[in-house]
Amino acid sequence: MPWQQKPDGTPIRSSQAGPSAAVVTKITPLYLILTLDSIEPNAIETNELGTRYVVSMERQAAALPSQRGKRQHYASVGEKVGEKDDAFTIREVSGSPSDPGTLKLTVQLMDTGERATLTKDKPFRRVDGYIADLKYDLEKPPRTWQGQRVNANLKIAGDDYIIVAIDQNSVVLSARLNQKKTTLTYNPQNAE
Repeated sequence: MPWQQKPDGTPIRSSQAGPSAAVVTKITPLYLILTLDSIEPNAIETNELGTRYVVSMERQAAALPSQRGKRQHYASVGEKVGEKDDAFTIREVSGSPSDPGTLKLTVQLMDTGERATLTKDKPFRRVDGYIADLKYDLEKPPRTWQGQRVNANLKIAGDDYIIVAIDQNSVVLSARLNQKKTTLTYNPQNAE
């Protein structure tokens, strides 16, 4: 069929329908956040590991919802904590453990080798991914999808698509039927 109708009755070419007619209305960054929470009680006293610090890690871009929440880790200087993507090592500490307001921890992230600095008042934040809101106005009622991540499934114009990539400027859809990719560019003016 060479022509279709928009919900308002306006004619549109069939080639203008489908995934390329979807609109990205919002893209939100997802962060890796490291926070210096405290010093473990009684940890200021000497032990075989040295002073223990409580560092929380929040991985908002984690694939599984159970891995996205804030997790506390107890660590001393030089000790590797965590596994795989959420592993880090405290490399340096400056300031006094008896005055947490002066503490500054330098940690090395095992996933990238990057070094991060955190204090009691200033957590470390790094963008690790994005979520997107999309809309498709060519159906009755119009379709909207909120907070979609990579690997989310969408049904547009009767066909199945999967989100294969999201960055700060675009969302890439792949058709399940033939893996044809469609890139949707984010324009903040399309925000609702």
